[in-house]
Amino acid sequence: MRIIQVYNTVKGENLKCGFSFIDSLKIYLAKSYAIHKKLTSDYKMYTDSAGFEIIKDIIDIGDIEVIEFDIVAGHRYKYAGKIQAQKIQTEPYLFLDLDFTLFEMPDLSTDVICEDLSNGILIEGEVYLLKIEPKGIRQRPFVGCVGFTDIAFKDEYIAAIEERYSILEKINITRVIDITIEEVLLQRKIIDCNKTISKLAGDVKFEHLRGGLK
Repeated sequence: MRIIQVYNTVKGENLKCGFSFIDSLKIYLAKSYAIHKKLTSDYKMYTDSAGFEIIKDIIDIGDIEVIEFDIVAGHRYKYAGKIQAQKIQTEPYLFLDLDFTLFEMPDLSTDVICEDLSNGILIEGEVYLLKIEPKGIRQRPFVGCVGFTDIAFKDEYIAAIEERYSILEKINITRVIDITIEEVLLQRKIIDCNKTISKLAGDVKFEHLRGGLK
């Protein structure tokens, strides 16, 4: 199964992408890339021209694709590159955040794979702002890792995110907005389309720097 990652530097303005230093990012990516290449021969890192110059000495050039990332809400929606990279996938894949290392492949028998599932969910006003029906939503998938074996469903989900870009252009984009448009909306689509979902947590060894080793 393909593994994809995204290094969107916003034309060189965000080279660290959440890491303390560029060297810290490079060291972590070099280690995680070596591990991921043992899991699959089908790996792709999507980056811009500035990002390519940073990672070209730690990731095989054949595993890098340089693209022009979409600008959404004047770059205020920082996950636009992640959405764009998933949009162009035509075969099953796993998307991993840059600070995420997968040590073994998960079970691929469900339509959707995610990092973990929340225990309950507090419905915030953002669901109404983003025009998401909250009825029936009792959990949300964490998408530090997210994958799809059903590409038609993935396409429908990505299209639903993009339909809300016009709303993002007009509002303050907070962490709750990010969670709502990616994770709560994904759960809404899973319910509406009667899709199955599984999680890595508890079954597959992985590391997410935000939450440590699982």
